[in-house]
Amino acid sequence: MSVELTPYEQYFLELVNRARLNPEEEASRYDVDLNEGLTGEEQISPEPKQPLASNETLLESARSHSQWMLENNEFSHEGVNGSTAIERAESAGYPSSFVGENIAWKGSNQEIQNMDQIIGLIDDLHKGLLTSANHRTNLLKDEYQEVGVGLYTGQFTRNGTDWNAVIANHNYGTNFDQDELFITGVVYDDINNNELYDPGEGLPEITVDVSSPDNDFTATTTTMSAGGYQVEVPPGEYEVQFTGDKLETAVTETVTVDDQNLKIDVMVNSSESQILADKITLNLEDTLDFRTAQQVESGTYISSSDVTNLYQEHEPTSLGLGIVSGAILFMVIFFLGHFFQTSPQHKKQ
Repeated sequence: MSVELTPYEQYFLELVNRARLNPEEEASRYDVDLNEGLTGEEQISPEPKQPLASNETLLESARSHSQWMLENNEFSHEGVNGSTAIERAESAGYPSSFVGENIAWKGSNQEIQNMDQIIGLIDDLHKGLLTSANHRTNLLKDEYQEVGVGLYTGQFTRNGTDWNAVIANHNYGTNFDQDELFITGVVYDDINNNELYDPGEGLPEITVDVSSPDNDFTATTTTMSAGGYQVEVPPGEYEVQFTGDKLETAVTETVTVDDQNLKIDVMVNSSESQILADKITLNLEDTLDFRTAQQVESGTYISSSDVTNLYQEHEPTSLGLGIVSGAILFMVIFFLGHFFQTSPQHKKQ
């Protein structure tokens, strides 16, 4: 991908996929019932949802709308020149009109000075989306395969008050005209031993080789600067191998891709090997004691009626309802420098 996730965007993506891999556990993490505020067909199955792969055009669309909202002090699904989320995604080059959007922002009246403060704001944004019924439904929709997570930070004015804010835009999508799926994940050094990716832990330039004896398919990519990767594959059985100077030895896993995306993470500094959904134990205690005032707003673009109308044209018959996703957890000990910017004023983080 020529357009890469920043470490903060990769972190937010990891939170989204953590929720999708175990929706019920994620809801309980925030003291909310998975189907609180939802009835009938709106209700969410507790079964795992396929992990989302980062998509370059959705990322561009999400970032541009986050930037537009920040620079124009607007918070709306209607963007530049009255554009909708679908129109912005199509303008960026996404080849499907099956697009959803969640937007959220949170601000502080104190200066944002370090990485931990930005992470804390992202944690709170994720919590806000999970505890809002409509946003939770959108984030956990079975049919989505790809996402763009666009973050901007800077001064944001609402109702006459200036905030140092983080604005987030999730653009979700599925291209029903393609048969390929994604093997995706992140390679990282678990420096703080919380068994979850954090900004500054990603391992770039790790080679990911994917090959299949079933269909003679081969593909190679490298992890991006934030540690994430994605490989587009047809259904089949694959050998996935990770190699690089920052790994002491090659890490290889054999997986089967049926009708859902598959997530394979490589976490160094651990010799244990368990299912990814069972390994996620991030402590989300509020670390933002510097805040004396805050404001949160969220919105959802796609409603149940919107989804019904889109399905009339794009019936997702090939998509199942669940997936088992695993992670290889591998021991490598080394020092990794942090990737972050100390000046968040109107810059992508």
